[in-house]
Amino acid sequence: MEIEFEIEEKYRLVVRLAKMLHKYGTSSFRVEAYVTEVVEHWNLNCDILDSPTSLSFSFSDGKHDGKALLIRSKPGEINLGALTKVTKLIYHILEDRYTLVEIDDELNKIESERPYYSSFVEFLSFALGSGGFSLLYDSNWVTCFISVFLGGIVYLLWKFAMKHTYMIGMFEILSAFISAVLASVLSLFFPTLSIPIAILSAVIVYVPGLSISLALEELSSRGLLAGTARLMDAFVVLIKLIVGALVGVQLMEKLLEIPHNYIVDPVTPITKGLAIILLSFCIAVLFNVQKREVIFGVISGFIAYLCSYMLGQYIGMIPAIFMASVLVGVYSCLLGGWRDVPSLVYIVQGIIIMVPGSRSYIGITDFYFSQPISTTENMGQSALFMFAAIMGGLIISNSIFTMDNMKRIREVRKRMCH
Repeated sequence: MEIEFEIEEKYRLVVRLAKMLHKYGTSSFRVEAYVTEVVEHWNLNCDILDSPTSLSFSFSDGKHDGKALLIRSKPGEINLGALTKVTKLIYHILEDRYTLVEIDDELNKIESERPYYSSFVEFLSFALGSGGFSLLYDSNWVTCFISVFLGGIVYLLWKFAMKHTYMIGMFEILSAFISAVLASVLSLFFPTLSIPIAILSAVIVYVPGLSISLALEELSSRGLLAGTARLMDAFVVLIKLIVGALVGVQLMEKLLEIPHNYIVDPVTPITKGLAIILLSFCIAVLFNVQKREVIFGVISGFIAYLCSYMLGQYIGMIPAIFMASVLVGVYSCLLGGWRDVPSLVYIVQGIIIMVPGSRSYIGITDFYFSQPISTTENMGQSALFMFAAIMGGLIISNSIFTMDNMKRIREVRKRMCH
């Protein structure tokens, strides 16, 4: 009887681990891989299927008919600090460091833990990150400062939406619409303002660059169900942002005489480097990255920028994006295995620096405004090729750093540390 109770408790903890991994933004194939590791370590018979909106479990003792469990769940929101703690807990489970009661206590602590950063720090990060992103597209300083203002407005709108659930579904459209209206009005006082870049910078956190990359990672790992669902969800979010921006600008064009002067004022490489540092730090805050891991994410952002933009001047944008994806993926997986941290903690800054979703946005706004926002031609087509390049890079890094190879990295670290 005691053995049966222990098995039931292990099954309960398996389900709870899977739900928390899903909740904090882990890709589906990694949820399945982590849970399978724990199941095999505990000598249980359990199959798991994770999708963005549900979790399915099949339990069996090998002798009798099993039972199935289906859990409906919303797509997870990325919380890299909590995800790091759950992942480290799984590694400790595999090393038999905790009893079942202690595992349950640790999970309770993770769920009840407050974010690492205050709301005021989040507000500053959202605003300053918007300004930093605008500089990466060679916008002028007027656009940069107005992007900071608009980013702060969008953050306040997001906090309001979190308290009123009826606004969550329309938040992307509403935030882009308000940013477009404010940018259009401000362009009357600041004629050099680049309206599309200001709008994009204000909502950059919600442009689904990371979601698209996660979807591509799923597809590259043959997770067709989860990958397709994530890709369509990212596409819907992108459409919401584009519709909100275009409706807002077109409405203001009917009411006001908006100047369409897009003055490009390339900033110095040093300024762009500072913008990358600022943007990377802001992304870390907004995704609740542990403070000791922030600097490694900044390095990931630099790798992505140096490869995709600077190397792109010599070998072409698409080969450079491919090389950047490979290097960011290898760097993130290698460092994640060494520090017992999910690779997503480091890869997120690099992916957002290369953010393919913003390329799609720019391609469509180019078509609407009939103005070259960027020096790259055919941005819509370029975005499609970028998706393929990023997928190729992630396939290579995922192929190199399988779960078994990540174990070997941790074993090498233990031998070197002892």
